[in-house]
Amino acid sequence: MKNNNYYKSLLVSLLVFLGMIELHAQDPNFHIYLCFGQSNMEGSASIEPKDKLVNDRFLAMQTTDCNNLLRTQGIWYPAVPPLSQCYTGLSPADAFGKTMVKHLPDSIKVGVMNVAIGGSDIRLFDKEIYQNYLNTYPESWFQDKINGYGGNPYQRLIELAKKAQKNGVIKGILLHQGETNTGDKKWPLYVKKIYESMLSDLSLNADEVPLLAGEVVGADQGGKCAAMNPIIQTLPNVIPTAHVISSKGCTVRDDQVHFNSAGVRELGKRYAEQMLSIQGIAISKKEPNKPSNVQVSRIDEDSFTVTWDNDLLSEGTNIFIEDPEKKTGNVYVKTLGPNENSFSYKGNVTKNVTIDKEGVYVARFQSLPDTDGNAYTEAIVNMKDPDGEKIKFDPNFHIYLCIGQSNMEGSAAIQPQDLYANERLKVLQSLDCGKLGRNINRWYTAIPPLFHCSTGLSPADYFGRTLVEQLPEKIKVGLVPVAVGGCDIRIFDKDIYQDYNATTKESWFVDKVRSYRGNPYGHLINLAKIAQKSGVIKGILLHQGEANAGDKNWPKYVKSVYRNILKDLSLDAKSVPLIAGEVVHEDQKGMFGYMNQIINTLPQVIPTAHVVSSKGCLVQEDNLHFNSEGVRKLGKRYADKILEIQQK
Repeated sequence: MKNNNYYKSLLVSLLVFLGMIELHAQDPNFHIYLCFGQSNMEGSASIEPKDKLVNDRFLAMQTTDCNNLLRTQGIWYPAVPPLSQCYTGLSPADAFGKTMVKHLPDSIKVGVMNVAIGGSDIRLFDKEIYQNYLNTYPESWFQDKINGYGGNPYQRLIELAKKAQKNGVIKGILLHQGETNTGDKKWPLYVKKIYESMLSDLSLNADEVPLLAGEVVGADQGGKCAAMNPIIQTLPNVIPTAHVISSKGCTVRDDQVHFNSAGVRELGKRYAEQMLSIQGIAISKKEPNKPSNVQVSRIDEDSFTVTWDNDLLSEGTNIFIEDPEKKTGNVYVKTLGPNENSFSYKGNVTKNVTIDKEGVYVARFQSLPDTDGNAYTEAIVNMKDPDGEKIKFDPNFHIYLCIGQSNMEGSAAIQPQDLYANERLKVLQSLDCGKLGRNINRWYTAIPPLFHCSTGLSPADYFGRTLVEQLPEKIKVGLVPVAVGGCDIRIFDKDIYQDYNATTKESWFVDKVRSYRGNPYGHLINLAKIAQKSGVIKGILLHQGEANAGDKNWPKYVKSVYRNILKDLSLDAKSVPLIAGEVVHEDQKGMFGYMNQIINTLPQVIPTAHVVSSKGCLVQEDNLHFNSEGVRKLGKRYADKILEIQQK
């Protein structure tokens, strides 16, 4: 297989590389790239398991001390994200480096150094006037980042770059910034001054050290700062050695300011393609898509089989396995040929992972070649509950309906600690999901994802887990999940839902609505009626509001939805309270934190409604979605509220 040693060298996990990399004399084959900018360069996208697969020829110099990462400023480490600061996400610098080492000769190593600050004005990197931009945001989240760089990000970059020059040769500078300067036509002049200062302070030649600047989220993705791209595109008119990287087609998060993980990888790959082109290295841009139509089948006591469809461009598939309970991380199993599209995991798959009837496993598959990790998918397999079940009616089976948009649906990363099964917590599968081995309308032990086939961690997960931990053992808990990221609350109003099926015309939204047969509310009611044959509906959980932010009629919309649910399922409001969660709180700089004032009026409109606070629930970089820790805390608060109501 073509370049197979490269693919295997990718499979080095974070656990293998806890130690520093010692570099001494200058090596002309160690190519170094300086990276700076604001939040997208800093890293705002989720880091997924595949992003932690690194090539030992790709290194990063730590630019701040990070105890949580066991990394020290000024030391080279394997480039396992995050590459900027201590708690950031995925940066274009990641895929840039991975793409570079793939296409450069094996004798060449690549190193990146990333000094970036979310929210910064470009002039924060102007060594003569940076002090005027230290308070672009007076809040602690911004100030703490600046303080992490000693109060002077430009100086930190130069000091560490000089140290790096003792180990290798600086070959280029990567910039991603512009959102904060949107509309400022002088931006190219600001960048020119900074670039020239870097060249001077590091004794570099512009012809040998080009500047690569990436566009912000484009108009094709509804980018809120897309008006900045025409200005960014003029940069080569001001700096002859500058090159602009297109962001067209790079997918984004709901805030339409930050790229999502796939978008970040694509953008980073484009930076590398431009740099390789400058260096005269031709590459093939066509790579396979990830394996599709993943299906889990033949689950026995000590084995299961996964099948998939290979992309036409695939040259093979890397096979991995993870045992979350044993914290094995992503373990490489073997590489299959291009004509193989199934694999049976049986018994002792590796020395670290043994398949048994009590386990939960994550099987992962990577199409080859895969420069930036986009050709990667997974299946979650619960050996305890392979076929699901139809549960006979039991009054001690307490059922909760869960509705809303992206935070309820599950937007946080699923981590190993989330993949354990409590057999008293069930989920009524709302969609057929071959990659999870689950069929619609059957009860399964609840393991995330609970909603769509490829969503993340939801508050419903930890709501259910908290309940079964607190309630008597004779009581089981069942969840009925239907949620659509990005939806208006009125998509759940049975009388007018059709007016809101196209809140956005993006395929990701249309596909979700279509998966519920074009009627999420009708789908919910059908599932709930099936659930009522097994147990008693005890409450309704709602998390929604971002898409209706600022609409003071929101409580009335919710009342209509709630009233219809009660009527169509013959429920009594006093026996089935509505629990609504706040959106990301203002204490976390929530993008729609002001919506919480409206959400908190809900009990005035619905006497049996209760509001769960999101204060202190941590968030992702988009300030819109809760992170995994925040989701767990919020889910527990939903449960605490239900328990409080039931004890009255």
